[in-house]
Amino acid sequence: MKSFSAAAENERGYIQADKLYGTGHHGHNVHYLATAYSFEGQYDKAKDAARELLGFKENPREQASLDGFTSAYRQGWFAMMRTLVQSESWDEILDGKTLPVYDKPREQAWRHWAMSMAYAAKRNTPQANAEAKLMDAALADYKLEVKMPVPDVLAVAHSELEGHLLLAAGKAAPALKKLDQAANMELKLDYTEPPYYPRPVLEVLGQAALKNGKPKEAEAAFRRALEQYPASYRAQTGLRAALERQNKPVEVAAGF
Repeated sequence: MKSFSAAAENERGYIQADKLYGTGHHGHNVHYLATAYSFEGQYDKAKDAARELLGFKENPREQASLDGFTSAYRQGWFAMMRTLVQSESWDEILDGKTLPVYDKPREQAWRHWAMSMAYAAKRNTPQANAEAKLMDAALADYKLEVKMPVPDVLAVAHSELEGHLLLAAGKAAPALKKLDQAANMELKLDYTEPPYYPRPVLEVLGQAALKNGKPKEAEAAFRRALEQYPASYRAQTGLRAALERQNKPVEVAAGF
C-alpha cells in the first residue's frame, strides 16, 4: 500500500504536467492499491481509490474498445466491483450508483453477477435468478460481439454464482460442492497483477461452510485461502471464527 500510494502520487504529478501523459499505468497502480486496501479490509479506502479512477474519462479509442479493460476508468470500475463484492456491500451493489452501468459485455456480465449474488445473499431468489439470466445474456453478447470465447474468469464467476443460487434455495450440500468446484477453477487461472478474479472463492466457501454448521470444512477452506493470499483479512478472520467454533486454540493452531 505504501509503495503504490507513492507511485500514484508521482503519476498524478506527471499527468498534471503533461496533458498527453497516458493514464493506463496510473490506473494499474491505483487499481492495485485499491486491491491491497480491499484485501486488508480497509474497504472505504479501497472505494476512494476506485472512485479516483472512475473520474478519468475514456478517450474515443478507449470508449470504442469492446473489451479493452485496461483504461484507467475500466480498472476503476473493476476495482469498485471487487471491493463491493469482497466487503459484501450488497445494498451499494444494488443502488445503481456506486457501481455505474458500463454498457460493454464484460462489465455487464460482472455487474449482473454481482447483483445476482447480492439478491441471493438477501434471499431474494426470484431477483437473483433474473440477474443470473441477464449475466448469461451478457456472456452470449460477449461471444457474439467480441468474437471470443467466454473469458476463464467469467466462467469461474458463473460457477461460483451457481453455488450462491443453491445456497439461496436452501441446498447447502450441493452449494458447498459447487463452490469447491469454482474455487478449484479459480486456482487454475493464470497469475495476474492485480488478480483478474474479484475475490478468493475459497474464502466464500469457508464462510458458507461456517454459516451452515460445518466449522471443520470452513477451517480447511480458510487454510487453503491463506496459502493463496497469506495476508487476506477475510481469510484470517474466517479461520479464527472456524477455530473458535471448534474450541481450538487460535494462536497455536492458526499461527497468529
